[in-house]
Amino acid sequence: MKKFYLSALAVLISTQAYNVCAQDNWSLGIIKSDLRQSSDSNYVPFDIDTFGFTLGYGITDNISIEGRLTTATDHSKIDFGREGLEISEDIKRQGSVFVKMSLPIYNNFSAYGLAGYVNTKFSSRTPRAIFDESNEFTGSVQHEFTRTETGLAYGLGLNYKIDNKINVFIEHQVTNDDFVNDWKSTNIGFSYHF
Repeated sequence: MKKFYLSALAVLISTQAYNVCAQDNWSLGIIKSDLRQSSDSNYVPFDIDTFGFTLGYGITDNISIEGRLTTATDHSKIDFGREGLEISEDIKRQGSVFVKMSLPIYNNFSAYGLAGYVNTKFSSRTPRAIFDESNEFTGSVQHEFTRTETGLAYGLGLNYKIDNKINVFIEHQVTNDDFVNDWKSTNIGFSYHF
């Protein structure tokens, strides 16, 4: 399935290649995200805020490719009522590549859809309880580990063009497929075009 998506992306890029040399449409921006697990997950729900940068290239007026690199600005923590018995998780880094298709809707507003690939490195801490001979809780030891998950992501957004160089946007994105958990995020940001 991944080979199909990568092949489709290559065809899309190659069919628009004739426009690449004619345009100088790079963009650089910042993005702030609120990621949370979907409510139908069987896992403990986490809510993590991230901050990062975007780099994009406009292939045509309505199609662009955008890369994003973000990291967590906080971590999500669940406390089980005893000191040291908590689970925490944060995102060390998240990299993504999207194809973004936009459609002007009114004056300086445009709507867009995006689809792409996401690679996320998580850092997690889980407790291991320690009991004495009489089975009384005496403390805990934190076990820290990292894992990397990859998957497909898609979303919809609204873009407002402040002027010819600066855009602001808000979007809703869903990441799933190979991920253990499905994540949904609300993203806001701005980009500068040069």
